[in-house]
This record gives sequence, C-alpha cells and structure tokens, in this order.
Amino acid sequence: MDLPPSTTQHVFSGPRGSLRVVLPGAAVVLHVSEGYLDVGLARHMIAQTQAVLDRVPLVALFHDWELVTGYESAARELLTSYVDTIRPQMAAAHILVRSRLVATGVAIANALLGGTLQATSSRPVFEAALREALARNAA
Repeated sequence: MDLPPSTTQHVFSGPRGSLRVVLPGAAVVLHVSEGYLDVGLARHMIAQTQAVLDRVPLVALFHDWELVTGYESAARELLTSYVDTIRPQMAAAHILVRSRLVATGVAIANALLGGTLQATSSRPVFEAALREALARNAA
C-alpha cells in the first residue's frame, strides 16, 4: 500500500526480529513487524503509540504482523496490558497475521480484551481498513 510521502517512520531491531513504526496520519499508527516479536520490540511499539496518544485523543492502531513468526509470551502480555489501558483512546485496532501461532496469541489477547481487536489474514481487508482510517483522519 502506498503511504503519504510525508509519512514519519521509526525502525527498531531486536536479536531475532524487527519493527518499523509508521505514522501515516496524525492519529494513525502502523506497526510493521518481522521475525520474532520480543519484549524490547513490544516496548518500542508502546512508546511510539503513547507518543501519538500524548498529542491526540483517539488513535487507530494497525499491526502488520504478516511476517511475524513467533513472539515472547511476555511481549504478548505486555501489549495486551497496554491495549487494555488505552482502550478508551482507541478508534480501532487491526492486526494482519499469517502464522497460526501468532493468530492464536492474538485470539487469546482479543478474548482478554473483550473483542477489541480486529484480526485478519487478508492483506486486502487490512489495507482497506487502513485506507478508511487515513481518510477519516484526513477529514
């Protein structure tokens, strides 16, 4: 998907995975992760999301985890706990997954969060939701 040319990006690397945080709109955060999601990368996700929430009242979160192959349980717990605390400030939370292991972890987190997360294995569905959020953000 093409993003606006003025999009801000931050890149982080862990021992077995990477994270690119993309800010394509004032209230839209896209986390693109690859490989193994560890606690360090989860902390970067939280810090970058919180920096946006310090500026805007509501945020739409998008997690492109299509290339995530696994994760630390502690990372899932940390992210789940954080999302639980910011639920009133979330306009949306979409997650793209391919790995069955990651999809299972997302399903567990979603159950704990009362169905807050919108998970899909379809890139077109994920990108359509992102386009809609960007259009709302621009309006």
